Amino acid sequence: RECSRPKVRVNAPKPVPSAAVETLLQPFAALLQFDTHAPLHRRVVAEVFEAVMEGAEGGRAEEMLAAAAAGGGEGEHEDSQLDPDEAAECAAALMVRLEAGSMKVMARRFIELGAEEGVGDVNRESLYELHTMMKKGAKRAAKAAAGG
Repeated sequence: RECSRPKVRVNAPKPVPSAAVETLLQPFAALLQFDTHAPLHRRVVAEVFEAVMEGAEGGRAEEMLAAAAAGGGEGEHEDSQLDPDEAAECAAALMVRLEAGSMKVMARRFIELGAEEGVGDVNRESLYELHTMMKKGAKRAAKAAAGG
């Protein structure tokens, strides 16, 4: 007679809420406000903020998955066919979400941080770059949420 195994309930992963992502990004923003090493700034902007923006509402990951689902391989979606690794990466990016409202708040906060007294040029440039990135991301997210 076979032993029956207890059923293991596996919970599906859930996206990280936008407010939590905003909180997780705060130390990196502080680094950009106070650290003066331009190479570190470029790395943080690219590997932290740009990476998070890929999974933002209306971001690149969402676009790539939608294009692949629309029948990649023909016409305007000719090169949109995702290999399994790319699809997994896009799906993972979507788990760390930023919504339009959070991006607007962050854009405003970055411009304020950059405008504070005593902030160096390198710091100000990085923070203004993040302001622009978040502002554009918020517009894309709002458009995506509206179905456009």
